[in-house]
Amino acid sequence: MKDSSARDRVLDAVLTLFAEKGYHETSTQDMAEAAGFTKGGLYHYISSKEEALFAIHRQAMELFNQAAEGVVRQHPDDPAAALKGLILEHINTVERNHREIRVSMEGLRCLGGEHRVLIEKSRDTYLGHFEKVLARGMGEGVFRRGDPRLMALFILGAINWVHTWYKPEGKLSAPEIGDLFADYVINGLKA
Repeated sequence: MKDSSARDRVLDAVLTLFAEKGYHETSTQDMAEAAGFTKGGLYHYISSKEEALFAIHRQAMELFNQAAEGVVRQHPDDPAAALKGLILEHINTVERNHREIRVSMEGLRCLGGEHRVLIEKSRDTYLGHFEKVLARGMGEGVFRRGDPRLMALFILGAINWVHTWYKPEGKLSAPEIGDLFADYVINGLKA
């Protein structure tokens, strides 16, 4: 059995490299050196560079999906509060896990085959949380009628790229940005 704490250390070192240099610019030799292994030792914990990216991306999607599930459970009868919570938690997740989110958002196109299929399935699950809240809100007359999937894609298109410009030392905190984004979206959707 592989030592999971050593694997976590390897993935953390690789995550740092991917965040600083990018996926394509990081070699397996870079990964081995950063993790304190030879290339052969590195392969004891990860079988390929793509496997490392997949593990990082899977972790990021688990963070998003866990946060979304908590929000939906917390607001089962209030679509506006649920949508606001989904937007806030998304932006807070980006702030708390900036490296993971940045690498995963920018790395999807680098995944192939089964890895890509699994991540797209996880992303579809996440999209589904937004879509269901929007459909419920539209059905109850809280939000204007429309296409819940298209609106969910619109919202995620706006908030997915916060990682590219958000700075913790900036004018607004992540929760303040989340509140503003949520207010813009919800006020634009009101029936």
